[in-house]
Amino acid sequence: MVSPSGLDVSIGLSADLPVQGFLDVARTAAGLGYRRVWIGETFKLDPLVFMTRVHAELPDLAVGIGPMPSLLRTGPQLAMAAATLRGLGMAEPIEMLVGASSPAMTDGWHGRGVATVAGTEALFRAARQAAAGERTAVDHPQARSHGFVNGLGPVDLRLGLAALGPRMLHLAGRVADRVALNLCGVDAVPEAMERVAAGAAEAGRDCPPVTVWVHCCVDPDDDAVAWGARFLSGYVRAPGYRDAIAAQGFRSVVDAADAAGNARAIRDLIPREMLTAVLGFGTAAEIRARIAAFEATGAEVAVNPSLAIDPAGARTLGAVAGVATG
Repeated sequence: MVSPSGLDVSIGLSADLPVQGFLDVARTAAGLGYRRVWIGETFKLDPLVFMTRVHAELPDLAVGIGPMPSLLRTGPQLAMAAATLRGLGMAEPIEMLVGASSPAMTDGWHGRGVATVAGTEALFRAARQAAAGERTAVDHPQARSHGFVNGLGPVDLRLGLAALGPRMLHLAGRVADRVALNLCGVDAVPEAMERVAAGAAEAGRDCPPVTVWVHCCVDPDDDAVAWGARFLSGYVRAPGYRDAIAAQGFRSVVDAADAAGNARAIRDLIPREMLTAVLGFGTAAEIRARIAAFEATGAEVAVNPSLAIDPAGARTLGAVAGVATG
């Protein structure tokens, strides 16, 4: 039996939930004894604002912020946010995650271009300078910052990196305080961890912890299956994610999606087997076995419950904890 006290929860997003619905997931996680909750940034919640409320209501629940698209945050912004959260009572260290995200989001939605490995490394350098209370001096065009000094003083910011590609995983080992893997199959985790360890060894530092976002959905119905196909249709052509999905035995689906004409055509390509393998659709016992398999790799786990049929996450999070929630 897996123990919630050793697991995190990643609050997945749903097109149907209001903000209070996401708060309910945090409440569920806290009530079941999960260790920490994370929320990332995509098309809905602002994670910094949201986690401020979560901490105010659930001060004993550890929180992690992100992944956030690296191009949407500057080093000074990250340091100021961490210092502000500390001033509002959040205990240090304060954990945040950034990642490259997708071109559709960073360039299409926000007009910020496409993240690079060098730009990400520069962002970490600027954030480290700002969090240490130093005057920033970074020249890379994706993370340029000069002369900023954090007005609230130094803050213990633990900055992590969401990564999938080999170069970004290597960088994560060199500079990140945590590495997050998403939509990654269990068989791919050891190789990813080796790349992280190689980066850490190159930098002469300890290997950072690796956390896998493990998607789960207990006893899915037809509506959940339809939701899962819509969800994955947005990832099968995205850089990084497409390779992670292909590596789980779905190369033909990824290749077909490249030639598909529209979103509906891509959704029609998603087989039920992909929902089981990538999104963890299954019974309570199958979900617990899935999480145990990821833990056996040595990685930490953040359970990402589908909220499509389980708005507060209670059924899936309760199934993982071995608790009947009705």
